[in-house]
Amino acid sequence: MVNTTMKGQKMKNSSGRMILNLLVAALLLISVFSISAFGATNAIPQRADIEDKYKWNLDDLYSSDEAWEVEYKFLDENIERLAQFQGKLGESSDILLKCFQLRDSLELIEHNLWVYGYLKLDEDNRESKYQEMTQRMQGLWS
Repeated sequence: MVNTTMKGQKMKNSSGRMILNLLVAALLLISVFSISAFGATNAIPQRADIEDKYKWNLDDLYSSDEAWEVEYKFLDENIERLAQFQGKLGESSDILLKCFQLRDSLELIEHNLWVYGYLKLDEDNRESKYQEMTQRMQGLWS
């Protein structure tokens, strides 16, 4: 009886080794095929190498960084105009309307400045100019 038990364990050990060897071989094959299929041949193209039709067009927001700067300066100089309404909004509906109109027009400019700055930054995070633009926008309202 001892003899048959030992034979059974030897068979379990050899079949276990065989399964382990098959798993190792399968993993090696998978890794070899993965490396060849997804290797350096599929490098990510640089933005300059991509056709314009696949890039977003920011000209609808600002035609250039200089146009962005002009609008930023305007917003920076006009934010303080909102202070003229402090404590007066309840005086009349006309004052309230003027405050809302000014706020809405400034917020639209702010939104466009934010979008342009962040989309330019997303084009290439290595561009410090666009990092600075977004940081300037963060500091504008604080």
